Amino acid sequence: MSENLLFQEKPWLSPKLDVVFQALFGEVGNEEITKELLRVILQEEITSIDLNQNPIFRSEFKEGKRGILDIFAKINTNEYCNIEMQVAKQPDLIERLLFYWAKAYTRQIHSGQKYEMLNRSIVIVLCDFELSEIKKIEEAEVLIGKQEELKKLPYHTEWKIIETQTRRIILTDKLEFHIINLNGGIRNMKGNEEDELLDWLLFLENPKSEEVKKKAKNNVIMKQALERLEELSGDSDIQRLATLRIMEIADEEARQRYAQKEGLEEGIQRGKEITRKEIAKKMLENKIAIEVIMQVTGLSEKEIKE
Repeated sequence: MSENLLFQEKPWLSPKLDVVFQALFGEVGNEEITKELLRVILQEEITSIDLNQNPIFRSEFKEGKRGILDIFAKINTNEYCNIEMQVAKQPDLIERLLFYWAKAYTRQIHSGQKYEMLNRSIVIVLCDFELSEIKKIEEAEVLIGKQEELKKLPYHTEWKIIETQTRRIILTDKLEFHIINLNGGIRNMKGNEEDELLDWLLFLENPKSEEVKKKAKNNVIMKQALERLEELSGDSDIQRLATLRIMEIADEEARQRYAQKEGLEEGIQRGKEITRKEIAKKMLENKIAIEVIMQVTGLSEKEIKE
């Protein structure tokens, strides 16, 4: 397959696709980009960052499965941070975030060392959907008469262990979660021009937009991120991984959807039948060339355009 087939008029891969996000923010050499993203999320200066513990995902999926693509960063000399881009809904996302935090927290010390050596560990997830858990919290607050106090949670929420009666006292500063709703952030663009995090969410949503180009003129790091994304979009390894990842996501979503509607066996069969079209749709959304989609799915050019 020709390397150039993946692109028409050299479009860029979406930085929301987890394999692209991991390469852009998780690979050694991109530290300044990741530092800036963390600065605007955590609202604090990042004095140092180490990305050396992230594996390089530049190989084919093992048996068609990539697994979890989180980014692990050691920041400010002795603190730990996990970052994940999540575009597909997962029923166990909160549980997985807790697992990430536990891994980051416990890996700091070894047997025989003192607990007082443990430092803050942070988990950040950027979701391309609304978390049902957060929606339930909002509904519960309304039911117990907290609507004037809470109303609707913002697109970026920070979570810690608190005392449940006052909801003011924080037990420890060593556990910290940040959940960012990408769609919710984009909806908040108007009237929030000074929100730096929204600038980066716009970058993730549409890096080639005129708004991002304008912002990059005054933001050296965002300009660097754009240049790096352009390089990655022309990398044959990343192109191949992006194609495989799109196929995997579409296939899994189709199986889950139809398994829920029609029962397990019927759902799996029905999922297989429509998977080709689901894959084609995902590939079109991620700017993959029609010639490649035809080769991957077996669909005709007419079917793909329709």
